[in-house]
Amino acid sequence: MSVGATWVRWLPVVAWMGLITYWSGQSTLPIDQPWLARLLRGQQHPLAHAAAFAILAVLVRWAVDRTPGATLSAFLFASAFGAVDEWHQSFTPRRQPDIKDLFVDALAAAVAVMIADACLQIWRAWRAGRWNPASVIVPTLALMVTVVIAFSLLPARMLPSIETGRRALYAVERALPEPAGPQVRRAARATAQVARIARDGLRDLARLAADTAASAQNSTRV
Repeated sequence: MSVGATWVRWLPVVAWMGLITYWSGQSTLPIDQPWLARLLRGQQHPLAHAAAFAILAVLVRWAVDRTPGATLSAFLFASAFGAVDEWHQSFTPRRQPDIKDLFVDALAAAVAVMIADACLQIWRAWRAGRWNPASVIVPTLALMVTVVIAFSLLPARMLPSIETGRRALYAVERALPEPAGPQVRRAARATAQVARIARDGLRDLARLAADTAASAQNSTRV
């Protein structure tokens, strides 16, 4: 890829970062309209963060395509900009930084770049005539675990009930050939278990970071 083409690919990234920075500097946002808050059950801000940083991660992934570690670089770039964005909000009246928002930014970026990377791998293998379903097993499993973790961190009122999820799993299981049913159920349970372990660890880390920040703030005041 030529240098000129590389710079062109970075233009949407810079434009999107500018848009995020602009809205981050506003005390009131269009998403705070009462009707929209009711429609989204009061979760308009986490959803806006997830959408904004998922798009940013995909744009960066496209900009750094065909470079070593492109997927990891896109994730780290979007997460780092999320931290900068939270710091920027500390200067905006009626806005404040929140580690939960940064957590949402990072999770959305991770899911987005994994989806983008898996799609790129499948598309390129298909075009090259080297399509092999086994080649996407690892990114697919990683994507499944990340998606389950992301959904497990959402507020309970935004998620379907456990019984609804169980019925959906059984419906999928019945639609599959007989030998695949038990395997799907075991894979779903294993994925959910990994997601719960990761979720608990991440929540403990978030609480530790919040306690550390509060202690540092109290020490500064003293």
